[in-house]
Amino acid sequence: MYDNIAKYGMRKGNRNDVEGKDFSGRRDSLVSNGSNQQTFTTLNFRTYRYIRLLVHTQSEPLVIEDVYGMFTGYPFKQAAVFNGGNPDLQKILDIGWRTCRLNAYDTYTDCPYYEQLQYIGDTRIQAMVSYYYSGDDRLARHALDLMDHSRLPEGITLSRYPTHSTQIISTFSLWYIGMLHDYWYYRNDENFIKEKLSGTRAILDFFTKYQNKDGSLSNTPYWTFVDWADGKDWFVGSPPKGKDGSSSIIDMQLLWAYQWAMQMESQLGVKYYADTYLQKIRQLEATIKRKYWDAEKNYLPTQKIKHIFHNMPMPWLY
Repeated sequence: MYDNIAKYGMRKGNRNDVEGKDFSGRRDSLVSNGSNQQTFTTLNFRTYRYIRLLVHTQSEPLVIEDVYGMFTGYPFKQAAVFNGGNPDLQKILDIGWRTCRLNAYDTYTDCPYYEQLQYIGDTRIQAMVSYYYSGDDRLARHALDLMDHSRLPEGITLSRYPTHSTQIISTFSLWYIGMLHDYWYYRNDENFIKEKLSGTRAILDFFTKYQNKDGSLSNTPYWTFVDWADGKDWFVGSPPKGKDGSSSIIDMQLLWAYQWAMQMESQLGVKYYADTYLQKIRQLEATIKRKYWDAEKNYLPTQKIKHIFHNMPMPWLY
């Protein structure tokens, strides 16, 4: 439902308001053959808030005996219990859990209506919810396999997979390493991780090509989406860059990726890579402290850098 499109354009309002709204969405057109007990179902599931029926008859009436919808979602089963002492928190949790199920089918998806695509940035969060709330890791394993298979010859992954078109969000390849680390930390499946380490090496090798001598990334190619950050490129979700083409948040994401990869390599992989990543980590830590700390604004103070990089309480942020 949109505010009057002719007057305001495609502007969403309160979904509970229907007066003065234009109905916009998917549509099906059916022609009855006049027989009884006809049925129709769509070839794929439909996501909707409202259904509008427009019926045009001629010499005979049309009898609609029933219109109904069926729930579609991944068969996650709730295995965890949350006791917060606040009924509002439980309502929020219930809404979130329903949303997670609606965003999961044969793969995770970013949304059930619009794109219906498995983006790495969204999927990492969804996989964590699956581990914590259901303990079901089947869809997460499948997602990691697909993301690994999506890697291009230059090393990085596609931003979303499966898909019919090529889209590259280079920063999402770093989150893929984080998602792999999550799986290693929360699930007991070392062999699965070992099979994926060659992919993490290829991803980090890609980023190495764009590191300056001090380890900072400069003009990282493709779409460097982080979030809808302030700056001249806010409308595409890319963070602002310095004069040398660097970005603090992208450098810190790279640092995280090196830390995640170093931990996996040191316990499951090859010592050479663990040692190499450790050198990269130390170099980036020093560069980030020197390059981005603002003494006037008290931004990223030195005493907290050490805590952030070495004593992070959440294991997926090492």
